[in-house]
Amino acid sequence: AEATKNSKLCDVLKDMVKAISSGESISSSMRNHPRVFSVFYTSMIELGETSGSLSKIIGTLAEHIKSEMGVKNKIRAAIAYPICVFILGVGIMTYVLINILPQFIEIFKESKTALPLPTQILVVASDLMSNYWYIFFGVILAIIIGFNAFVRTDRGKLTVDQYSLRIPIIGPVMKKICIKRFTEGLYLLYSSGVSIVAALNIVRTIVGNRYLSDIVNALSMHISTGKDLTTYLSLTGFFPPDVLAMIKSGEASGKLERSLLKISEVYTDEVNNGISGLIQAFEIVVILVMGVGVAFVAMSVLFPIFKMGQVIR
Repeated sequence: AEATKNSKLCDVLKDMVKAISSGESISSSMRNHPRVFSVFYTSMIELGETSGSLSKIIGTLAEHIKSEMGVKNKIRAAIAYPICVFILGVGIMTYVLINILPQFIEIFKESKTALPLPTQILVVASDLMSNYWYIFFGVILAIIIGFNAFVRTDRGKLTVDQYSLRIPIIGPVMKKICIKRFTEGLYLLYSSGVSIVAALNIVRTIVGNRYLSDIVNALSMHISTGKDLTTYLSLTGFFPPDVLAMIKSGEASGKLERSLLKISEVYTDEVNNGISGLIQAFEIVVILVMGVGVAFVAMSVLFPIFKMGQVIR
């Protein structure tokens, strides 16, 4: 609590100190703050307390957090640069449409020069942005608010998470991240002594995708009837053949935790490589979009000027 620079976390830790000093366990004090500590973390700490291996569990959790932070930081890096470039480009284009282009439009109107189609499109866009900018930004704000409200619903969250996995380039990387979280979390819990059904019930809270969470929830019910993992996982269509083969091998040999560890290690590398490719793809797409936008504006302005020059000559 004294070392942290986050005031809210400092208050949480001080509250935990009071709870532990009054006789509560660490896991119990953590459950008082569900927004800070997930079910996964509190369950792992509780397991360490009851088994007498708390220091080992904390070390394992630290490695897990390090791995998760590495993925999140790479995702932020992949998204930050293209978004910044895109926002800057949109800002410049908006400034040109509102402040610079109207001056050229007046010149074109006075010369009574027939405007080509690209210029006509730009003239309409400039008029809309200049005279009805508040409607334009209001529509964008309404879309953002409506989308956020939709995502907060159970159906909306499921729909967005399900279709996000189908987005070209992005979808496969997100799917690999989900598989990594599933296998890594299941390995940490199962190898620590948690039953497979209880482990699945906890893991579904950390996969980060509602669609996969529902699959894991159904999987836990499937396992509770005495069936194996591979049979149900193969029916979902979510997990690739290599993952299914390794899980099946682990179940057959009685070394499921070793197979889960290997899968999580492999998919950690897959995620890192996928995010690197995603960054390069985003950069290319942003450059192409901005290049096309700049070229369109330049053509829309220059074509009438060249035509005016021909008329004057």
